[in-house]
Amino acid sequence: MKSTVAAWAFLFVAASVVAGCDNGEAAVAGTDAGSSGSGSGGSGGSSSGTAGSGSSSGSSGSSGTGNGSSGSSGAPTSDDAGSDATIAGGDASSEGGAGGGRVDSGALFETDGALPKNAWVQVFNHTDLTHLHPLIHGWKYDDNHYNTFRVDPATGYLVNSLADYPGGAKGYGGHCGLLYVDTYLTDYRLRIEYHFLPNGDGNNNGGMEVFCQDPSQVTGDPMYAPGLEIQVIAQCTNGCRGGTTVAGDGSNNLSICQPTPVKAMTIMGNPSAGTTNCTPGSYAKLPTGAQWVTIECEIHPNSDSKCWNCVENDPTASAPYPGCTPDVTQRPDITFGGVHDNTGMLKGGYFAAVQSEAQEQEYRTIEIMDLSP
Repeated sequence: MKSTVAAWAFLFVAASVVAGCDNGEAAVAGTDAGSSGSGSGGSGGSSSGTAGSGSSSGSSGSSGTGNGSSGSSGAPTSDDAGSDATIAGGDASSEGGAGGGRVDSGALFETDGALPKNAWVQVFNHTDLTHLHPLIHGWKYDDNHYNTFRVDPATGYLVNSLADYPGGAKGYGGHCGLLYVDTYLTDYRLRIEYHFLPNGDGNNNGGMEVFCQDPSQVTGDPMYAPGLEIQVIAQCTNGCRGGTTVAGDGSNNLSICQPTPVKAMTIMGNPSAGTTNCTPGSYAKLPTGAQWVTIECEIHPNSDSKCWNCVENDPTASAPYPGCTPDVTQRPDITFGGVHDNTGMLKGGYFAAVQSEAQEQEYRTIEIMDLSP
């Protein structure tokens, strides 16, 4: 990723679905998620500098490289959600902008590039795209063409927007995009809060990707940049090809899709599931497009990763923006393990929090928690 000498600025607290882009397997160039070499610089971002120079070498990288895996082997075993950061400076209890939402529990945090351990960090600041970098099919890295990813100044929400595409949603033209957090991650938690907007093709398709290749190093302009996709979807509103409101491809929210060389050996403990493109094995219910959903995942390279979700309650006069928090003590909605690409097992990667497809979405929370040893 692009790096600068300047300090990070995070707020303490702290999506690549096939339908809508292309249902086929994409030919992807530059598929080594742990490829060596330093990433070129980028606006407003910096790398953690903890990554090594390749997914299997285990060598240590220099500060700001952030372009490969650290080679560390033990994943933490703690299921503790970690401590929330103490509020210090700034209003970290803002409820995701003017529209409200889940209460943030942290404040502005500046450091030399290292994330705090076991504390939620809000990587979306409700103001701009600092520490978030787009890669959109058809355009170069960090080209936020047509202002695809933007912050709504009225709400403070992050929007995957089609407003400036010629012809709107009909002019989308398969420009699948991803918005990446600009640091290499090994063991971590992630949490997003989102819902769909009416403007789009009605498929209500979105996604996020983990174990991603450094997007500044992706070559060949693939339809899908290398990474393992976790479905972020809702009931469709266009008949979904079968005249129902289920997902267009039959999958559930949080199902695993694998249109790139980054794949899982097991999904829900099933070895054969890792050989298919989209696996509808999730326990998660399919929300309506307008409902706000919170997804929380725990990602590990050396043991099973798992995700939970919850759908917020209907608004009331006393709680117009109720939000919800997944119960991570309960059975996960999806599990997957043995993530690898054509070079071997992956020891980490980048996190793409938002995917742009042919349906607009709003995000009011994007958070990560570093669980690395």
